This record gives sequence, C-alpha cells and structure tokens, in this order.
Amino acid sequence: PTITTDSLYKSDTNLFYYFDGFEEWNNVNTFQGKGAFSGIKKGENRFKKFPPYTFEKDKTYQIKLWMYNGVPDALNLYFRLKVDAYDLAKDEWKNQLTLFPDKAEVIYGDWSLVEGEFKVDDVSNEIFISTIGKMNSKAALLLDNLIVMEKGLNIYKIQENNTLFYNNHLIKQPN
Repeated sequence: PTITTDSLYKSDTNLFYYFDGFEEWNNVNTFQGKGAFSGIKKGENRFKKFPPYTFEKDKTYQIKLWMYNGVPDALNLYFRLKVDAYDLAKDEWKNQLTLFPDKAEVIYGDWSLVEGEFKVDDVSNEIFISTIGKMNSKAALLLDNLIVMEKGLNIYKIQENNTLFYNNHLIKQPN
C-alpha cells in the first residue's frame, strides 16, 4: 500500500512507502519546500506514529531523513534517531533501529541525510519514529523530507533547476 499525498513517482506500485515533507510546519529554514519539523534536541521528540499492521513481518524497510547540521552540536553529543515498536497489550517498548546522525555520510549544505534499515518483530505493534538527545542540550532540531519505504523501491521526481529527487537524494545536473 502507498501512504502519500505527494507527486513522487515510484518504481513498483505494490511496495510500501511513506513521505512527509513537513509542509504544514511553515518554517524559514528548510531542506526543501516551505516546511520542516521544528523542535528542540533535548529529550525525546516523537514525530511520526504508524498504526498496527502498517508494516509486514520479514520485510526490510529503509528510513531516510534530512537533519539540519548548521549550528554547533546540532547532531552530535549522543543524539539519536530511533525506530521503536510499542506493544499495547504488554505495555512494552522495543527498539527496532538506532542511528547516530553525526555519522551521516551524505551532506548537502547545512543538512545531513540520516539513513538506515529496519524490520518489525510484530506487525500488531505501533511503530514510532523519534529523536532523543541529552537533557541538557539547548540546540534546535530541524527535520525535513522523511521517507520510510520498502527496500527495493525507488522513488523519484524531476524538479526545478535540473534537479532529480531520487530516494531522498538530490542530484543536480552539472552546468
């Protein structure tokens, strides 16, 4: 199933993907578009919840998220991006994936693309995407262009200025 309201193309209409450009968060500083999630790095920020049975067992999913790195200590000091499962019946949390944004390998200006893969243990659990930072952090948190997609899927869109959006990467044609 596809969960999207955007104009992206995908290589296989049978594979799952979710995209959020955070356009409802009208923000001056964005990776792309007019919106970006805005919060503080301190503590936990749960910014996406998927209901039970969104994901299938034994399938691999990819998460790709742009995080703003343009201020001191924006993505370091044990700051993490997490995918967690919540079992309502047992009232238990289980981590599915933890990523360290300061280890991101793709940088585009003041933004870092944080990427990883996960599987869900139990399809009846709710799945949450969140960040967690130290309680004494004073840094701002900006996130943009979240993609969660089934491994093997390619998502793309030809944009203005000869730019290709491909699996949350921006590829510019040389001048």
